[in-house]
Amino acid sequence: MSLEQPYLDVPGTTIFDAEQSRLGYYLNQFCMSLMKAYVWAVSWLKTSIAQVIAKKLRKARCSR
Repeated sequence: MSLEQPYLDVPGTTIFDAEQSRLGYYLNQFCMSLMKAYVWAVSWLKTSIAQVIAKKLRKARCSR
């Protein structure tokens, strides 16, 4: 800690201040990147499935 904060001696309490915020920033960014990757993967999967279904429907219509 760079400066001595007078409120740090509160027993049983975690103080959330700017220093705690800086400590959690990179963990938060990592979690957000995982969420973005998950959303991208789900979107890609839905698009891929829709393309396969559309291809099968076109093939079924052509064979009639």
